[in-house]
Amino acid sequence: MSKKLVITVIILIIIIGAVYSIYQSLTPVPKEEPISGEVYSNSVYGYSVSIPESWKGKYFAEEKENITSFVYNSLSELKHNLFSIIVYSNNEWQQTKSEPGFHGTEIITKNDLVFVYVISLDNPYTGEEGDEYQKMAGGINNIISTFKFQDGAIQAETKIGYVKKLYDEGGKKYMDFDEIKWLSATDGTCTTDEPWRSDIPACNPNGFLILNENEDVNTYEVGATVVKKTSEFAYSETGERIIGYESFINLGEEHFNITPYIIKIRNGIISEITEKYIP
Repeated sequence: MSKKLVITVIILIIIIGAVYSIYQSLTPVPKEEPISGEVYSNSVYGYSVSIPESWKGKYFAEEKENITSFVYNSLSELKHNLFSIIVYSNNEWQQTKSEPGFHGTEIITKNDLVFVYVISLDNPYTGEEGDEYQKMAGGINNIISTFKFQDGAIQAETKIGYVKKLYDEGGKKYMDFDEIKWLSATDGTCTTDEPWRSDIPACNPNGFLILNENEDVNTYEVGATVVKKTSEFAYSETGERIIGYESFINLGEEHFNITPYIIKIRNGIISEITEKYIP
């Protein structure tokens, strides 16, 4: 390569570098909007996220079962979801994340619960609302970065018993619940051997025993609740299917009198109801 060609190449490299530096200095760098607005708190699962001031009046949060949706508050009748935070059990998450087309992203796992966010992929609006929706969507990752648990969050306990009453009062849902003891041969709390040979109670022929030592009824608030059925057709690998809360209410008193349920209570509020399988 001639000396003249080498010099020409060097000059071109210097010119290209100078032009790129000027372009970089003139190109505005997008800045994430500081989070200085309101705080959304979920009392059932004990978490919160901070919402930008610019979102004020432009969205609303909608809680349903294990999903909290942050919805664009359009002036039109079309209210489209911006993003959702969904709470799964570990087993549910392992199944869900492998489903074709699912694009949720895990935030954190805590106490066997997986917290996931899902951003809507489409923008159904046009004009100024389309631009506003797109701008808000661009700040979602910044909102997720503020996700945190409240002090003493997810104080969880599990109880088994009979649903005595379901009702609404003051805009909230409540359950009256009669707690029982479930004994089984499998976990060694009752026995299928001759009872006089053991210091534990005898199971019934199916290998379990229900004890209701008192009929005291406790009342719990019902939050954004997942209801799982086991005695009918199962649609999941865990032998459960999820039904809506309204369908659960409509099962009726006769069903609740003979069918025990397991309730999960988080921060004093029922977050999950699962029918106890009876062999």
